[in-house]
Amino acid sequence: QLRTGCFCNVGACQEALSISDKTFKENYFRMGHVCGDHNDIISGMPTGAIRASFGKDSCWEDVDALSIFLQILVINQKATCVGPKITGSVSLSDTSIEIGKVNVGRKWKMKELYVFPIKSCAPMIVKAWNIDMDTGKLDFDREFALVDASGVAMRLQLFPKMAKIHPFIDLNRRTLTVMSPERNDNLVLSLDDNFPSGTEEYVNVCGNMCQGEIFGSQISSAWFTSVLGIRCWLVRYVRKKCTLSNKMKNPGLERAQDSSFSNEAPFLLISQQAVDILNGALQAQGHKLISPLHFRPNFVVEAGGVDLQTSSYTEFNNPEDEWSNIQIPSKNVEFSVLGKCARCSMVDIDPLTGLKSFKALNVLAKYRRESSSINFGIFLKTFTPTGTDKTSRFCMLNEGDEILVNK
Repeated sequence: QLRTGCFCNVGACQEALSISDKTFKENYFRMGHVCGDHNDIISGMPTGAIRASFGKDSCWEDVDALSIFLQILVINQKATCVGPKITGSVSLSDTSIEIGKVNVGRKWKMKELYVFPIKSCAPMIVKAWNIDMDTGKLDFDREFALVDASGVAMRLQLFPKMAKIHPFIDLNRRTLTVMSPERNDNLVLSLDDNFPSGTEEYVNVCGNMCQGEIFGSQISSAWFTSVLGIRCWLVRYVRKKCTLSNKMKNPGLERAQDSSFSNEAPFLLISQQAVDILNGALQAQGHKLISPLHFRPNFVVEAGGVDLQTSSYTEFNNPEDEWSNIQIPSKNVEFSVLGKCARCSMVDIDPLTGLKSFKALNVLAKYRRESSSINFGIFLKTFTPTGTDKTSRFCMLNEGDEILVNK
């Protein structure tokens, strides 16, 4: 059994981790950290330890499995991390994966656009969507969340039925419609109904304390409670700065003020080429293939255009790893790259069922580990270059938009 936390001995845990009394109290009073929650790291420091337990039913093979696990994912003698790049030889099976030729170049195009109105629920797949340049985010993206009785934002990892909650934003009617196979009726809420009302509450989003308002009264609460089987409420983000309880997993990555209930940044981008590389690795080991939606991105891009160059990409590098900014010339908008996205076991969850049935993280760990993080995809924020017209508040992105990348 692999466990994390303080194992019912917070005093010994505090001493072993050299956590001061002041920090220990701040973790509780300011960040809401309690035994049994999922705040494993606060302000860059661990709040507990990892323990492997053996019992009367354990056998030698269990010890061997733990040893192999530590060797591959922690010690990793065959791949050492040097700064932002991995050096060395990584064997993903008995032989290394042959990635082959991948089209790379300066011209790319928008392949898919996703909006996630309710955090951790199903996405809207859109052909076109607006960026509000005032907030610097896609309209209504992660503007809503479901919270439990403790004020903690509920996550797909713990509540698989969230994958089957399908929100839909009707911009013309200004409504949010939510559907689920667990219900015969749809929940329809007005986006303009008494919001904001000035009754903000703190919402704990992966350790970040954000402010939101309960939205849709007890009607929406009863609807979501019946679907998920746990008492919960729908909350809507209030545009105020979040209090960060932990430093971002990527050094220098700062959370945008108006990024809704997103974890770290307003936009997440992955390339189809990066997904293809991972699927090659999964296929080589006999695992199920994945789709871009496993990574819950806003933008999926693919190479395209007449000035492409052909290059041999190794399994260590995804095309977007070296990008510093991207531009969409037809929309006069530019995005700066904030950093890479550190991944967790969420990538192994089937986006259609919410069940954990894939092996993506295990395979990624063997060739995408950088220090303590397993990175895949990049975070973006909007950027207005000097001399650009800043009066336009809206920017409509479209599937198929040409994208220029700069390294």
